[in-house]
Amino acid sequence: MEENQGENGGKGTRKFWNSGEIAAAALSFLQVSEDPIVGVNQSGGRFNARLVEAFLERCPENYEGGTWKDRTPQTIYEYIARMKAECVRFNGAILRVDATKPSGVSEMEIWNMAFALFKGKTKKVGDYEFRDFHVEQRWNFYPAWKILRERSYFGSAAARNVSAGGSVSDMKTKSNNRPKGTKKAKLVQNLERRHEYRANRAKHRERSAETSRQMMTGLATMNAMFAFKEKRKMRKSRLRNLQYKLKHSAPTKEERDNLLSKIFQEQELLDQMHPPEVGAPSTLPNVVNASMSSSGTVSSSLSNLEYI
Repeated sequence: MEENQGENGGKGTRKFWNSGEIAAAALSFLQVSEDPIVGVNQSGGRFNARLVEAFLERCPENYEGGTWKDRTPQTIYEYIARMKAECVRFNGAILRVDATKPSGVSEMEIWNMAFALFKGKTKKVGDYEFRDFHVEQRWNFYPAWKILRERSYFGSAAARNVSAGGSVSDMKTKSNNRPKGTKKAKLVQNLERRHEYRANRAKHRERSAETSRQMMTGLATMNAMFAFKEKRKMRKSRLRNLQYKLKHSAPTKEERDNLLSKIFQEQELLDQMHPPEVGAPSTLPNVVNASMSSSGTVSSSLSNLEYI
């Protein structure tokens, strides 16, 4: 079996990592890295500390001295980092061998050929001489790889598809079986924030439109009232002028009758004038349109008052 170094290069009191510790190391890495809330989005020190905590939680009650809790935290997280790196490289070798589409070999034999390529025993991709290389006996990280290969980011989809007649092209369809990870959690969070932002923008536009309508309505009412007062003032002035002529000009009978007729007519028109209603549909649209299309002056709005 491939050398499984202990702490301090095998010269210290720590013993080699057994299969139980290696499997626990792989499971601890998955537990910490696939946390959908935290994941790897944390400082290196915190990530390593959580790796050690998760590893020690799996420690059996009766463990052999020099293993499990007897190992230093630095030894644990450095070993896990090396384990992950080698598993990724091994899966890369499997992808290279699978790309040659070897025939007449089983899944385990492809793993053996890939392991020989991975360890530099051969430079030939898919060397059939190493189909019985027994990776499960020669590689101490084999128990960890059996666990980590179930995750698509270790390239395991190709390894799982070989025995079923699949290929590397099947990775896209089967990699969606991974659990919800950090990237997906962030994507969902970003989508929720985007929907909330768009909803807030829509509400803001509605409030702005409502405020604009209220301002235009108020402006139209003010302009209509101003125009009414000006019109009424003009008619009162005309009526006073006619009354003055009747009193001081000493008109003839015909002129007097004519002045009286005009006075009655102006008085009748003056009595018929009433202040505009607020928001009256017959007047406000014209005033609002005039206010929005012009510079907003009173004169532009007065020119569009239809009831005058």
